[in-house]
Formats: sequence, structure tokens, C-alpha cells
Amino acid sequence: MARCCPDPLVPPHSRLAQNQFDSIDLSDNEIRKVECMAVLPRLKMLLLCNNRVSRIADRLGAAFPNLETLVLTNNALSALKELEPLAALPTITSLSLVDNPVSLRLNGADDGLLFTRSRLRGHHKPPPEPTFLHSTCLGNA
Repeated sequence: MARCCPDPLVPPHSRLAQNQFDSIDLSDNEIRKVECMAVLPRLKMLLLCNNRVSRIADRLGAAFPNLETLVLTNNALSALKELEPLAALPTITSLSLVDNPVSLRLNGADDGLLFTRSRLRGHHKPPPEPTFLHSTCLGNA
């Protein structure tokens, strides 16, 4: 994960521009909008747990063309319309919306959501048990 800097002499934004990460953990910040800072074709996993995300940028798919996992656990996404930009992520296979107000609208219960690729395409199957990754974001690991 990109939580700590491997080389303190190189600023984090320089490493982002050099596309050195396949996963980035931006959990436990005050992020309100998921937007493109740089084009990161290597990025496969983005963790944004415990923020204040209520908006997602329209061009996210162009910035993260190979993103497979997006974890938005415990944020402020409240309307289905706010999720529309996620359709532009061509390779997404896992999306966590656990503990977001929008999860009430999607499944009628307050247990949150963990989507797999089949659910993202409209085939509604029960979500799998939370993985270690999702348990970590929820503080249960």
C-alpha cells in the first residue's frame, strides 16, 4: 500500500506522476470527492475507507483504466446518481459501499454492499463474505 513513503526524499506526488503504485490506500482522511490527480494505468486497487466521499468525478475511468477494486467503505455516498461515474471503470471487479447511505437505497437494509463484477453488470447474487481487506476497513481485523 502507499500509506507510507518508501523514500522520504522523493515527494509522494512525484511518485504518483511516475506511476509507481498498483495499490493506494487513502483511508482515514477528509476526502470529499474521488477525482483524477494523474493517469495511473498500473493502479489496480484504491482504498478510500473512512473519508467523507460524497462525489465521484466523471472521468475516473480515463485516469484509472485498470482499476479492479474500489473500496468506499464508510463514506457519505447517498444517491444512486453519485455512483454513475463508476460505470466508466472498465476493469472493476469489486466495489465496496459498506456503511454508505446509498446502501439503504440499493438493498433496503443497513448492512451495506459488497459488489462483485456480476452484480455491477446487473446479475444480482448475494455478496460474498467480507474479505480481510473489507474487514480491515471496517475495523474488525
